[in-house]
Amino acid sequence: MPLADALQTRPSTITKQKLSTPAASKSETENCSGLREAVITAHNSEEVQKLLLASWAPKTQLNYNTYIKRWSEYCKNESITNPYKASYKQAMAFLSDMFYNKNEKYGTIAVARSALSAILPKINGVSFGKDQHVSRMLKGIFKLRPSLPKHVVTYDPDIILRYMCSLPQNRMLSLEILTKKLCTMLCLLSGQRSQSIGQLKLDKSAYSIETMTFYFDTILKTSRPGKHQQPLIFKAFKENENLCIINCLQEYRQRTDLVRENLEGNPQQLILSYAYPHKPINSQSIARYIKLFLGMCGIDITVFTTHSTRSASTSKANNIGLSIKDIQKAAGWSNESTFRKFYKLPIIKNFGRELINAYSQQNQLLL
Repeated sequence: MPLADALQTRPSTITKQKLSTPAASKSETENCSGLREAVITAHNSEEVQKLLLASWAPKTQLNYNTYIKRWSEYCKNESITNPYKASYKQAMAFLSDMFYNKNEKYGTIAVARSALSAILPKINGVSFGKDQHVSRMLKGIFKLRPSLPKHVVTYDPDIILRYMCSLPQNRMLSLEILTKKLCTMLCLLSGQRSQSIGQLKLDKSAYSIETMTFYFDTILKTSRPGKHQQPLIFKAFKENENLCIINCLQEYRQRTDLVRENLEGNPQQLILSYAYPHKPINSQSIARYIKLFLGMCGIDITVFTTHSTRSASTSKANNIGLSIKDIQKAAGWSNESTFRKFYKLPIIKNFGRELINAYSQQNQLLL
């Protein structure tokens, strides 16, 4: 039986077939010349330069570098000799140009402000981003061109759970649907980002009949000195196999065990691609799987992204009485203000539907 066909059904004897993953790509930070040049300008020691650059995440470096390049071009056009030693007034003029002439949004200008703050020298111990005039200017930009929250409400996770209940048993699902379902369950039942799910590894897990625990051995977005994400603990739900994440995990492991044996690179990563050659995937692919599954559930994915599972699950947990402390611990937030400010949203309820639901439940009790 071909390997791809065997993965779509219950595991059976499969002829071993050596698979390989592409060679590691170049570091994302190689093209971040803007930040690197600023660090080199300020420090001669290569060791110090490497440590300073390592303080920014690769994606942050890429984002900052975009605006540092634009800043360098602006300096060239305005005859500013050294973009790394420009005055705060000159840098503020650049932000003003972004607002008036480039019609940029508040969020874009705020990132540019942070990028300039990373490369410009402090004045009297105050960084560019913290300067009172710069802060006041950003407030003015927000007032004139406000950046409002993308979501003011979230959906009820019950929509997703109901759809999962309607599916066939896990052992009957194709590998594609099983993978998408597992990714969604992992995010929804942990309150985590897709980045965290992408870091789950089988050799960093502990399994029992009713519990699966994953430990993180890499830095996550919420990691800080002295603070790291607690292990993710998933428990069985025997009342309904379709909602039991342990059952889903077991089925997924059985389907992918042989492929994992023959993969070069990092075969211990939990989530593999459901498409041949079934190599480990990154967090962007996991996010895409989840988004597609949300669409299958009936969630409007033109409005709600993968990250919406984080606000939906934590808001629901808060509504049913879970303490803020427990929610905060599960999601990996350092303080509750993060949840209250960015993730705690009212769950969409339809007035008429709620009346019908209440009537239906009441009549079931009477029967």
